[in-house]
Formats: sequence, C-alpha cells, structure tokens
Amino acid sequence: MIIGLASTLATDDSAAIDLWLLDPAALASSAVHNVACALLSAAELERFARFQHVESGRHFLGGRLLARTVLGARLGVAPRDIAFALGPHGKPALALETRPRLHFNLSHTRGLVALAITTAGEVGLDVEDCRARRLDIADRFFAPPEIAALRATPEGEQAAAFHALWTLKESFVKARGTGLSLALDTFAVGLHPPRLLPFGVAATEADQWHFTCLSPTSSHRAAICVHASPARPLPIVSRWFALPGQN
Repeated sequence: MIIGLASTLATDDSAAIDLWLLDPAALASSAVHNVACALLSAAELERFARFQHVESGRHFLGGRLLARTVLGARLGVAPRDIAFALGPHGKPALALETRPRLHFNLSHTRGLVALAITTAGEVGLDVEDCRARRLDIADRFFAPPEIAALRATPEGEQAAAFHALWTLKESFVKARGTGLSLALDTFAVGLHPPRLLPFGVAATEADQWHFTCLSPTSSHRAAICVHASPARPLPIVSRWFALPGQN
C-alpha cells in the first residue's frame, strides 16, 4: 500500500463503524503533501488549487487522502481508481455499487479530519473543535427541546452539552443527505442517551437512527449517526491514520 494502514480494516462485525482520524498538520510535510496529491483525480487537483487558505486546503486534501486510501484498501482497489458520485444534495458516495453496500462520510474541523465507514446503513459524521465557545447560536439553530435542555444544564457543563448537541444534529443531517434543506430547528436530539427525539419533521423516525458521541481528542467532539431500523448499538473501531514516516 502507498500509505501504511492497520492490517485489519474492519472488525469481524460487518455492521461495525470504522472511524479513521487524521491530523491535517501532517500535510505540511512536502513528502506527505506530494503523496496525497498523487492520489487525487484531475478534478480534485483543480479544486484543491483553488483553495486560498492553507488550512482549508489541508482539510480537503486530508479528507481525500483518507477516503481514497482507506476505501481503496477496503475494496481492493488502487486509491486513485476510486470513483465518487454525489447525491441530490451533494453527499458523496461510492460510484461503484458494492455488496454489502459500503457507506462513508467525512468531516473536518481545526486540527482534525475524520472518516466513518460502515455497511450498517447511511452514515453521518461530524467533528468539532471544542475550544471555541458558540453558545450564543443555540437560540438561532436549536429546536425548543434542545434549548430547554441546554438552559437546564449547569453553567459549567453547558459548553460540552452544546458541542454534543451540535455534532449530533449535524451528523443526522449528513446521514440523511439532505444538506441545508433540513433546517436545524425542525428536529431535535437528546443527550442522555444520544438519540433522535419525537419532535418536528423527524418525529416518526426516532427508532430508525443510532447515535454515538465521542471525544477523539481532548479538544474535539464527534458524533456518528447511522440509519439502522430498528436502532441498535453499533461497535466503533477508532484509529489514527498512519502517514509516511509515522510509527
């Protein structure tokens, strides 16, 4: 393989979720940058060249590096030969039909790029940098049950609760593949346990989605949502992506 992956790319449970993590700062290395660029399609290289901010470019490059390498290894296909298709609202998927179908989703934030893969069902992943406090936007984007839950949370725990709710909501929107057409205040999630609440436009779907909250680093929060009816716990295997020169 071009990039050193763990020898086992999935657990014995076919419905498990593989979560791969990458520090985009590693792409500052010219060797890693060149390896990553060599895997991109012509269209991806053109898009990468248009990024004006270094950090945004590294997030894009890191996501493509993760997706092409891990999915390629999982399917036995050369990373550069992986072809992607976009759903009606822009959610990426494999252009190649697999049996069982392989679902994936990418997310990035400052200091972290992540990829979730599973055969259990449509998957959504969101990662957020928890060092920024954004409690003021809860009233604008959260549903009434979430706002009430956040206000009832002790002040010292509100930041953590906000990031948990935000990542859960984003992961649901991404799993559904509806993009911004699904307003964040038209559905609600709960924290204890992480779940979809019987509220709003998704009121009848509460038993069709499984949620998991994670803290991949001390400064990052993540949530994974999978369409699994009936909703059931899914094992998660989380690991860091091995780049050239890393142990």
